[in-house]
Amino acid sequence: MTVQERIYSLLFARLFPICLLVSFTIACGSVAAQEKPGTAQCPANLTECIKELKATLPSGTLDKFRSSPETITDDYDLSLGLWICNNWIMGQWHHQSPLAKYFMALGIENAEDMSGIVLHSLWRDLHSQPIQLEEQVTLYKRLALYNLPQITEERSIPENIWNQALRTYSGQLIRLAEFKGKPLILLFFADDTFTESAIASLNSISKMYGANTLKIVGIMPPPYSLDSKKKSDFMRKSQPSFPIVFDSTPEFEYAVQDALTSPSGMNMPETILIGKNGKMITRFHGWDKTDTPPALEKSVRATLGK
Repeated sequence: MTVQERIYSLLFARLFPICLLVSFTIACGSVAAQEKPGTAQCPANLTECIKELKATLPSGTLDKFRSSPETITDDYDLSLGLWICNNWIMGQWHHQSPLAKYFMALGIENAEDMSGIVLHSLWRDLHSQPIQLEEQVTLYKRLALYNLPQITEERSIPENIWNQALRTYSGQLIRLAEFKGKPLILLFFADDTFTESAIASLNSISKMYGANTLKIVGIMPPPYSLDSKKKSDFMRKSQPSFPIVFDSTPEFEYAVQDALTSPSGMNMPETILIGKNGKMITRFHGWDKTDTPPALEKSVRATLGK
């Protein structure tokens, strides 16, 4: 399994705790007993991890790493990988072990991500390949997104997103293509307090620049759809100054996720800023009431050249 494929599998596992429970049960069986190192001494960095594993792992395990492609690391997630999590990362330190602190200083906060980097790095060392730690860390950060609330990444927007007919709460039929040539903010939202904060901030930004300079559209994806009374309550409570679409299609949501938010999906509210050139230039994954509003305003100012 490649680093990217590993991250996808870890993201899947985090969404399904039952899978994690089953995995833990399997890992604690005979396979784990066969694959763990012969010592519980905790390394303080990646170099020490590799040195310790090469010195203490059974020769059969090291031979498997040497004679197999890098995908072999996937076979050790639930044995050696879990042992590393339990003994070197968590254990009695509760995520404050020297190794955990080392990875957290690099921006990696999840124990499974840490052990995944260790396994890939061991394989690469045994094959005399560059470990590329910085590249591994960057990929985990980009795909896991647990510590990247803002993602700056230019992406093109397919025509099926621009041309999808969207009906606003007021009954107007709009297409995003109508707003091409001007900065556009898409707010994908659910009915929660984070959305209330997001709409308040977007109202302020809209007032600051005006509808002729900056366009904003709020869209509630189908999984969060509301009945008529709740829609009315939402509009009265949040009072958005921009068009709100409650009933977009699943196909439109899937198209947006595939083109603009894949592989992480959406973390409501998801705020996407599209530049005057018609390409996404940044997005905000979730909403922090303190940090997101000034960061979004800064991005808008930069887009407008002001």
